[in-house]
Amino acid sequence: MKTSNLFIIKVTMKMTKNELIKKIALENKVNINVVNNIFNSLEKNVEYSLLHKEPIKLLNYGTLKVVKQKEQIRNVPKTNKKITVKAKNVIKFSVAKKYKELSKKIKD
Repeated sequence: MKTSNLFIIKVTMKMTKNELIKKIALENKVNINVVNNIFNSLEKNVEYSLLHKEPIKLLNYGTLKVVKQKEQIRNVPKTNKKITVKAKNVIKFSVAKKYKELSKKIKD
């Protein structure tokens, strides 16, 4: 079995932003502050693009885009009353084919 030179950080149920930054910094032998600045810049640019309704295509990851959700009539189960939920913009993420296929390989 071939091993890689990657540093492995034990992760609990979910990886936090700080854990991911630390892992990337260790794997690439870069200062954590540099990776943190890159993440913050990415976050600002994604936010700016979404605020201007520009889709963001992250190659091999997926696409983030703003979609207009129609007005909906919903039922409140407790009171059985109907309410109207106004139309609104929502952010949708479409997963890349690579990860859709990967999800099929994940064991329960």
